[in-house]
Amino acid sequence: MEFRPLTLADQNIYNAYHQTASRLGSEASFATPYIWASSFRTQIYIGHDFVCLSCQDKNEPPYFLMPVGPGDRTACIQMLYEKCKADGVPFVLKYLRKEDIPLVEAAIPVPLSVSAPRDVADYIYETASLISLSGKKLHAKRNHVNAFKAAYSYTTEEMNANNLADAKAFVLARCKDDAEILAMEKLFAEYFTLQFTGMLLKVDGQLVAVTVGESLASRTALIHVEKADISYTGAYATINQLFLETFFSHTLYVNREEDLGIDGLRRAKLSYRPAFLLDKYTVSEIV
Repeated sequence: MEFRPLTLADQNIYNAYHQTASRLGSEASFATPYIWASSFRTQIYIGHDFVCLSCQDKNEPPYFLMPVGPGDRTACIQMLYEKCKADGVPFVLKYLRKEDIPLVEAAIPVPLSVSAPRDVADYIYETASLISLSGKKLHAKRNHVNAFKAAYSYTTEEMNANNLADAKAFVLARCKDDAEILAMEKLFAEYFTLQFTGMLLKVDGQLVAVTVGESLASRTALIHVEKADISYTGAYATINQLFLETFFSHTLYVNREEDLGIDGLRRAKLSYRPAFLLDKYTVSEIV
């Protein structure tokens, strides 16, 4: 079972298998593991009618994502376990759905631990709710958007070849660390190949917010990046609302990804009142 580095050539088969599975998680998009591949040493196995990813955090043993495809999942999971034994590392599967767990437990003949780390749960929202911002729970967000629209002479632009460089510079200037910079460099370098949709929000011709997302097969919008100049009050809430209204009103849900345990990010994501958190389970060999 040979893994190799993930490349753009893997996009079509990866997306085809995940679209058939109709998953809501951010890993259902090829773009997610691809743009972050440098930070997680992401590799791929394609075979036996499956795709499977191997990743590795800094100074940690490698782990696998749940195999996806029409083949025999039990056999593929057992192959992963045998590979771990041969490599002398613990067997670990991450980002599983709850319904995947019994299959893994039945396939692997050793004691396993199961957990659902809160930091990696995806935030799932109803698209219609984030567009209308109606009701008491989203009253503050609605006020922020209305105040922005009343205070500023604003315009929006769909991201294209003419404004891509400006959007990239805006986003890179607001990245938090080297890993995010690497991911955003990749996102913008392959923006059109990865079939993203993006929006720029401007005030009097000045760029004040940028966002990029895509549609998943599960009628879900996935937001990969959202950056704004916080000196313009309401810029974040406004580009979120306008982006969904303009490009994703046909979807049922919006996945705004995880909070990574960052307090400020968690508060911001919770303030939009998610419909639910999509738990992602880890199954590990007890050693």
